[in-house]
Amino acid sequence: MLVERFTRAALDRIRYEMLLTDPTTWARPWTAMVRLKRTDDKIYEDACHEGNQLVMEDILAGARAAEKDAVR
Repeated sequence: MLVERFTRAALDRIRYEMLLTDPTTWARPWTAMVRLKRTDDKIYEDACHEGNQLVMEDILAGARAAEKDAVR
């Protein structure tokens, strides 16, 4: 089982905590925590695209065209 908790630590910070429980895999539950800081950077989806080369080429070509139009 996975339990996730997001806590606002400050206006520009979030604390992400997870608790993992699986008695068939681990002797006891374990936790992890990551501190996240707000950014104005773009965020891109991280997904597997194996076998989708043609689709990815079309998606990226469309994105490059949109970028060129934005510069004009």
